Amino acid sequence: MNNKFEWTDEFISGNEQIDQAHEQIFIQINELYELFSDTKNYYNQIVEKVGNLKILLVKHCEAENELFEKYDISEKEEHIQANNEIIQTIIDLENNLSPMIFALTLIDTIISYFLYHFPKYDKKSLLELNKKISAES
Repeated sequence: MNNKFEWTDEFISGNEQIDQAHEQIFIQINELYELFSDTKNYYNQIVEKVGNLKILLVKHCEAENELFEKYDISEKEEHIQANNEIIQTIIDLENNLSPMIFALTLIDTIISYFLYHFPKYDKKSLLELNKKISAES
């Protein structure tokens, strides 16, 4: 299988911490997607990878929220709310779906969220964050 979610320069924000987290999310999604070539033999790996991806996404959203609070980014409330909503959505999906359906739904949910969230929130907020961090140095 080919990568489902390709990391490109258009997703680079200039904030190394956030860019690394975003790229790692892409990598984890693609690794998980590859395991679906043989769900019978990779079932345990899929379940483990889903757990790791969920933890990675939650930690990333929490770290972003902390940075936006610390640097008082404009529109931080909307951004933080969007991050908190994706975390809650993922928890709700996990609690209501079988592991394999949750894994597939998680991939699609994260991809859809990222493609919507990054241009609407991250591009603008991370530019402002980078300026505030630079001014602090």
